[in-house]
Amino acid sequence: MRDFERYGPAIALFHFGCLAMAVYFGVVVLRGGSPVTPELYGPRVYAIPALAWASVQIAGSALGGAGAVMGGKAGAVLCLIGSSLSALMYCTMAALALEAVQGTLVAAGSMFLTAPLSVVSAVVSGRYLTRGAAWEKTT
Repeated sequence: MRDFERYGPAIALFHFGCLAMAVYFGVVVLRGGSPVTPELYGPRVYAIPALAWASVQIAGSALGGAGAVMGGKAGAVLCLIGSSLSALMYCTMAALALEAVQGTLVAAGSMFLTAPLSVVSAVVSGRYLTRGAAWEKTT
């Protein structure tokens, strides 16, 4: 059993948790709420529509979680794409939230929780794809 197979359930739970957070966030925005403020997220995050942030997070999390549940090479490809998209978004959010007056929690959550776990998910699924092909040829 390789890492992607072993850690697939944990990767799926992480991404589906992020998916639930993004859907909730998107619903609040669609109902007229404004969860993104320049004080919490920074002026450059605030300049991008909140639904754009939610959409990217939904897409990345859904692909990452679905890929982890599917397993195999096709699942690893989906997980790699979704995890990479999520990692890019969370790293961007972390960097931009550092500009916020009260953005400590948003920046820290992105820097130390969601971005690293997204990167690890991408690495694990990528390793499965690159090392899996060679491993399967030798056995």
